[in-house]
Order: sequence, then structure tokens, then C-alpha cells
Amino acid sequence: MNEKILLACRDDECRSDLQAFLCREGLSVHRVHEDADLLLELLHGDFQLVIYDLEFCGSDGLKMVRIIRMIRPKVAIVVLSRNTDLELGGKVLQEGVTHYCVKPIDQKMLKEVFCSVLQLPQSLR
Repeated sequence: MNEKILLACRDDECRSDLQAFLCREGLSVHRVHEDADLLLELLHGDFQLVIYDLEFCGSDGLKMVRIIRMIRPKVAIVVLSRNTDLELGGKVLQEGVTHYCVKPIDQKMLKEVFCSVLQLPQSLR
């Protein structure tokens, strides 16, 4: 497997859990800790998936989702959030994200999402 994933999450526990989970699945994960690093990686990296926490950005997370989509129109985006507001979830999905996950995240469901998004073989599901 050669899938590269960009992980932008400021929640230390969530970020560590996600990275460990993805690495166990044999995926290559690159973490960023700041908004500027996220943008630089998107401009210069070749990622198949961006996992973006709406709380990552110091300002408007939805605006950052729009920027990600403008920079990489075809990349799969999975958005994480603590916010259970259906209206926000709808707005995020309207931006063309692949999946919207409310934290805490169920790892079984997450594995299904990643396998589907990355079109991984059935044996990994």
C-alpha cells in the first residue's frame, strides 16, 4: 500500500489514536500541527486523503475545508468534529467532503470509511 494521508488534528489524544490506527493498517500518515503547515503540505504533497479536524484551525474550520477543496479539488476529505449540530454537518458535506465524523470516533466505522475512500481491498475491511 502506498496511500498517503495528511492528518490535521490538534486534539493530542485523537491525533495519536488516529495515527496509531492508520499505521496499523499499513497507511503512510503525515501529521501537521499548524494551519500554515497544512497548506504547505497540500501545495507540495501528493495525498490521497486529508483528515481534518474542524477544531484544528484557530478560526473558521469550514473556511479551511473550502481552501483545502480549492487547492486539491479531487482529494478525499474526512472531517472530524465534536460539534453534533446537523446544520454544520450539512454545510460541511456541501463543501464536497467525503465523510463527516463526530467525535469520539468509532474505529470500526472509521476503518470502513477509510477502506471505502481509499478503495482498499476487501481483505482489509
